[in-house]
Amino acid sequence: MGCFHYRARSKHGELFVGELQASDIHEAALRIREKGLWVVGLEEVVPKLSWRERLKGILFKEINIPGLSGDLGRKEEALFLSQLASLMQAGLPLQQALCAMEKYGEKAAYQNLKKQMEQDVTSGRQLHEAMGRYPEVFSQTVRTCVKAGEKSGSLVEILRQLSLHLKNNLKSREKLKSALIYPVILLNMMVLSMFVVAAFILPAFANLLGNIQGEIPWATAVLLEAADFLGRPRGKILLFGVLVVMFLGVMTVYKEPRCRFWLDKVLLAMPSLGSLAMHSEWLQILGTLGVLLKSGIQLSEALQMVASVPDNMYLRDCLSRIHSRVEQGQPLTVSLNLCIRVPWQVRELLAAGEQVGRLEEMLFESADICQEQAALESERLLVLVEPALTLVLGAILLFVVMAIIMPVLNVMDVLV
Repeated sequence: MGCFHYRARSKHGELFVGELQASDIHEAALRIREKGLWVVGLEEVVPKLSWRERLKGILFKEINIPGLSGDLGRKEEALFLSQLASLMQAGLPLQQALCAMEKYGEKAAYQNLKKQMEQDVTSGRQLHEAMGRYPEVFSQTVRTCVKAGEKSGSLVEILRQLSLHLKNNLKSREKLKSALIYPVILLNMMVLSMFVVAAFILPAFANLLGNIQGEIPWATAVLLEAADFLGRPRGKILLFGVLVVMFLGVMTVYKEPRCRFWLDKVLLAMPSLGSLAMHSEWLQILGTLGVLLKSGIQLSEALQMVASVPDNMYLRDCLSRIHSRVEQGQPLTVSLNLCIRVPWQVRELLAAGEQVGRLEEMLFESADICQEQAALESERLLVLVEPALTLVLGAILLFVVMAIIMPVLNVMDVLV
């Protein structure tokens, strides 16, 4: 059970503010609607932790290494739905399909998941109920779609749509990760090179450069001051303290909801990276919304469920406000005006789809366009980032080399 803070209005426009206890956000919204109120804002109240608890959570947070960790996640969710949909499309009933899936050899954690799912269904649980025992693997959206498919008798089609949607999301995320690998390597090389210079090169040349007679270049003077500062215990302690404070400060600011909201809003406004983030987020939103509508879920309820899909807090807030407008009877395309970070192609397609009664089809079309745009933006970003980081790294190394070599060359000229 969690505590949820809500803002709601009556039919006469009177505003009500309060808190209630519910198992999840969907139950909380349902209880508010049962009171005859329109939900304006609804968010879970997260208890504030002391600085000691925050520090403990940051320092002792479990680290999952992809490929080595035993935890399950989005990849296993997409794989499970894809395998199950393929077997059921071949004509196997649900229980036999789950039993057949146990024969495939994957990592032990996933194998145990499939075995437990087969046992749960055999014991009489429905598929969505069995999935509910693994919320860390199967999201609330997936479980709701599966439940709707079981009720309507279209489980196979829903599983197929879900697997395709999750695969597209994973491909988009993997492309983004691949595009960022090279820039991350360059950044690490920059940090490593500066550490090597500070720890090994500067101490070795400090005495030599300090004894040089005559005018010392400003770059050399800066390096000598840095070497002298880092050579003292006080300097090392101060440098380490500054790094720790910066790290903890960034982590704390990013976890604060208000700060996270404004940071995410600024991210979407950035020239190239913002466009990539916007199209990637709307790819997930539109694809999930299309699957929910195809499952037979009403648009208002689907918007409420899809509000938790994006990672961007600004888009989450926009979707919550859009859901409130749609629930009050406004068209979806008119409600989208509440959000300024919606691709223009999405607006046009959804407006056309809503007019001719093909909104579900246009949602999938819009998701495909967002996927293409996200791929183009990731390639463009990679093209821009590579030379920029290379120039920065080259400039830093050139500065260090020239600061060390120039005084030595001046001494050699004097001696000659």
